[in-house]
Amino acid sequence: MTTVTATPTTTAATAVVPGAELSILLAEYGALKDEQQKRIDRRDHLVYGTLTAVAATLAAAGKLPAALLLLPVVTVVLGWTHLVTDLKVATAGRYLRDDLSVRLSALAGAPVLGWETAHRADDRRRQRRGLQLAVDLATFPCPGLVSVGAYLSLGHPPVLGWLAALLLGAAALVLAGQQALYAADGRRLRLRIGGRR
Repeated sequence: MTTVTATPTTTAATAVVPGAELSILLAEYGALKDEQQKRIDRRDHLVYGTLTAVAATLAAAGKLPAALLLLPVVTVVLGWTHLVTDLKVATAGRYLRDDLSVRLSALAGAPVLGWETAHRADDRRRQRRGLQLAVDLATFPCPGLVSVGAYLSLGHPPVLGWLAALLLGAAALVLAGQQALYAADGRRLRLRIGGRR
């Protein structure tokens, strides 16, 4: 009978040699900044897609009023994707500022990643966030709500049309509420971590 002896395996924690931790953290920083930029690009394209959907719906609604019910579907889906993408961008930024920069600063012996905090320090940031919320509301849930209202006011829709319009209107209102909550959570978070803007 042969005995198999286990050889000790090297774990990631024991394999880190001096200087390697810095390289790993810098690689993480680069990868996270790339992901953040891709998400920002995707978020911006969602706005363009929504504007295209609004124009297409207005063009189609002249011939078929029921086409107005497509717009809330599109704007809610794109608006929700925009909200989640924006949340991921903000979460990545918070991680870079509050975690990764602290660890890199400790290794470097001096503050690093100053831009991650500096670009947020202007006096009008709060005003811009409020305006951004207004733009997001006007871009995503509002066109859907207006479209539902227009559909219901154009003659006598069937019962299923009423039900669909009410459900889609409710979905647009839920999206608007989530956008407002997200904006308010961002303000509360800044207050909790010392009033940083």
